[in-house]
Amino acid sequence: MFIGHFAVGFAGKKAAPNASLAALLLAALFADVLWPVLVAIGAEEVRIAPGATVYTPLEFVSYPWSHSLLMLIIWGALFAAYYRGKPDGARTGFVLGLLVVSHWVLDWITHKPDMPLWPGSSPRFGLGLWNSIPLTLLIEGTLWIVAIVLYLKGRPERSRGRIAFWSLVARRPTHPDRRLRKRRHHGKAGTHPAQQRCRPWQPSGSRKPAGRNRWPAARSGPRISAGVVRDMAPLPPRE
Repeated sequence: MFIGHFAVGFAGKKAAPNASLAALLLAALFADVLWPVLVAIGAEEVRIAPGATVYTPLEFVSYPWSHSLLMLIIWGALFAAYYRGKPDGARTGFVLGLLVVSHWVLDWITHKPDMPLWPGSSPRFGLGLWNSIPLTLLIEGTLWIVAIVLYLKGRPERSRGRIAFWSLVARRPTHPDRRLRKRRHHGKAGTHPAQQRCRPWQPSGSRKPAGRNRWPAARSGPRISAGVVRDMAPLPPRE
């Protein structure tokens, strides 16, 4: 689940009014904040497998330290312990701890059976909501709307705070499949808009000199990327 994690973070403000929105969102998204770090150092594994689910091509091969139920309970307990000494710390820490653990519950609803209970040889669970795009959008959208209503209910009418809040809402997370498609599109040689604007002025198979102005974009105009230079035909030496 993506927007749903943001939704429970917003909704947590009503249960823990003394907690900052940043702390609530960090707790709800902690597993996803920790996960890419562990993937980068090789402790966990994910791969892109188109068709893994209808909603996203990500196949979560192994993520026991960031997404297993046992580890999220431990991470949640650490959140609760950290906030114990703060004002209203017992209540705030308890809510933040629940938000950390809620990540497993929401992912269990959306993922295919890949959510472990503990690190190691654990059974994996998942209801596979991501195999239905309409149901995914309906459930996540409903959570998002309800969370916004709960967050705004009883909040003071401060113009600055409201502007910042609605800016965050409007900048909601992009669906990762869309980002991946965009990256794959930009990664192909000659398909990026900048490359289309900076096309070589002669076919790559041609060996004829380009004339006097053989580097017209060197003095003005957009910079030529390394990928475009590789696509250009090699020029013969001057006579």
